[in-house]
Amino acid sequence: MFIKLFFFFTVIPFLEIYILIKLGSSFGFFTTLSIIIGTGLLGAHFVRQEGFRVWFEIQREMRNGNFPANQLVEGLLLFIAGVILITPGLLTDIAGFLLLVPFIRNYIRNWINQKFSDMIKKGDIRFIGLM
Repeated sequence: MFIKLFFFFTVIPFLEIYILIKLGSSFGFFTTLSIIIGTGLLGAHFVRQEGFRVWFEIQREMRNGNFPANQLVEGLLLFIAGVILITPGLLTDIAGFLLLVPFIRNYIRNWINQKFSDMIKKGDIRFIGLM
């Protein structure tokens, strides 16, 4: 766990800074700044669009009497995409834009669902209802 946290909070930011410095020295400060702001704005637009779509799917599922589990996980993934898209850097922008691609998001959602299912089967997680 420590190695993963070290990687996410030390190695990735170091790589982001390195890439931004290289980009700035190649294209100039204002071009680099424009790229950072542009990807943030574009990402926010797409996250908002997808977020509304997922919100309407959640409402539809609930109107039909179904629990919108897949849509809630998808909403969480869109939230994560939005957070990493407003984080300055090209690696985080790439990861954020990948989360906006529906088939990639579906693959990750299915992976998360499988992980939860495996944890429930092993007894690592228990859900206690209020019935």
